[in-house]
Amino acid sequence: LLKNKQNLFNSLGVRLTYTDSFIDKLAEQSYKLNEGAKGIGDILDDSLCMAYDEAISYPRKNSKDNNQYELCLTEDILQDPSKYEIREVKEYKTHQKRRTTN
Repeated sequence: LLKNKQNLFNSLGVRLTYTDSFIDKLAEQSYKLNEGAKGIGDILDDSLCMAYDEAISYPRKNSKDNNQYELCLTEDILQDPSKYEIREVKEYKTHQKRRTTN
């Protein structure tokens, strides 16, 4: 589910990242709801709705690999969705190490 949200925000030019504490708190809240994946989806939707509304208004570059903005999900966003911060990234490039075999 989180990967789906990352893809959604990526299509808007926003790189979506998260902290370990965000994942821990998300799992804790979902466990309390006792709804499995549906609970996680609902929590993510509620937590990201304000950030998504802002992100859709940003100008986008043509390249999906060169996001202009970044949103880091923290446990604060789970408690108060207005505590998000989308920041501009001056230059973001994806680096992948290539594994070679001899």
